[in-house]
Amino acid sequence: MGTYDGLFRWYVDRFDVLNRDEMYKWEACQQFQDCWKPDEPDFAGMLKKALGRLSNITDAGTSPRRGIELFAEQEPETVREMFLALFSEGDLETRINRFIRDSESLRERLGYQSYYRYKQSPRSVMAYLACWKPDEHFFYKWEEAHKFAQKIGFEYDWGLGSSFKPDIYYRMCNQLIGAMRQCDELMAVNETRFSQNSQKLWPDKAFHILAYDVIFCTCSEMYNS
Repeated sequence: MGTYDGLFRWYVDRFDVLNRDEMYKWEACQQFQDCWKPDEPDFAGMLKKALGRLSNITDAGTSPRRGIELFAEQEPETVREMFLALFSEGDLETRINRFIRDSESLRERLGYQSYYRYKQSPRSVMAYLACWKPDEHFFYKWEEAHKFAQKIGFEYDWGLGSSFKPDIYYRMCNQLIGAMRQCDELMAVNETRFSQNSQKLWPDKAFHILAYDVIFCTCSEMYNS
């Protein structure tokens, strides 16, 4: 676990501040679980509620969350089918790329082709997956993830854009979880997160949200400037 010792120490020492600022990740997953009803007649309204806490995770100047909500208002059945295909079985990389491709086609058909905004990316689609099955998938942000990989000496490249390989990114995250489970102090301080308002937080028994939080916080300029 030596590679991770300093990162875990840093996270534990700043836990109160990090928990205050970043708790919305656990809230976002629980809100999605509470609201996601794919057969809802008002699919657009349901989707807006389900994704309501995700903007800080998905958005990077392109507003993909707002875009997919807007598309759902205009073509709810098309967007419903896009999410059902994403939340299905089969190769994960293929499902992610198909969702992005279908969203781009819809964006152009609805007349937003001149907008840079509303574009989906692996970051936004991974967030939808992470909220759908928080104990199976992971949130993702390219810059912090690559910085973290460098810090721990993870040498495998998961690519960019349409070449993004989620299985390789997941390998790094699962390696991190294995190390986190051996750090008693990190596990103990993480448990305090749920002592209040636990009903609003996804319990994260598999530590997938915690893994992303460690990656993001230890490598974010927001906390390291």
